[in-house]
Amino acid sequence: MNLQKILGNIRRADNDYHLFEPHDRIAVGISGGKDSMVLLVSLNQLKNFSDYDFEIIAIHIDEGFLDMNFSEIDSYCQSHGIQLYHETTKIYETLLRDQRNGKLSCSRCSKYKKACMVQAALKYKCNKIAFAHHGDDAIETLFMNMMHNGKIAVFQPKIKMEKSSLVLIRPLIYTFEKEIAACADRLKLPTVTSTCPNDHQSLRAYTKKSLNALYQNHPSVQHNFLYMLNNLENVNLWKKEK
Repeated sequence: MNLQKILGNIRRADNDYHLFEPHDRIAVGISGGKDSMVLLVSLNQLKNFSDYDFEIIAIHIDEGFLDMNFSEIDSYCQSHGIQLYHETTKIYETLLRDQRNGKLSCSRCSKYKKACMVQAALKYKCNKIAFAHHGDDAIETLFMNMMHNGKIAVFQPKIKMEKSSLVLIRPLIYTFEKEIAACADRLKLPTVTSTCPNDHQSLRAYTKKSLNALYQNHPSVQHNFLYMLNNLENVNLWKKEK
């Protein structure tokens, strides 16, 4: 997939959920992976011809994982006029201290990273944070909630964050992971491989693997799942009688 198609998906998400407003200053969360890099490139391109006069900066929350070299991403951002800030944290150190049964807690890591991202966005005077969660992330979250929490729930495309004035947006919700990967390869974007010990071993990784096996035999299911997330007129669940 080329960048123009992803930009089209972002515009559709904006039309549906009003993600962007005039004079936004958006902090784009950069993990070093292909998803966040494609989001960064897309928003940097979009701001050049958008009806909205918005600006972006990139923020990398450094959790403290070893051997993650961001020099190529630093050079890329510098050559494209994008400000990239690295925020050092002790997240990994904290997770190691609090691990249970020899495993790090993915949910705690996510919570810590989001809190650090909020602090950094406020520090650099942003009013919005953009995360690179995509359509597959949304579907996986839905199934994880159903299987392990007994609820039908998924993250929102846009949400006002508690205890701050910031708004969190997810511009890639109408784009699938395989489309992002194809775009990253096409543009030859620099990436950094995660050295998190939980990488590819988490509950999300298991859910992703199970869903991908389903998609191989029933390709249309993936698009139906994504459509389902905003097909509220056809929700038909049980209601207890009072």
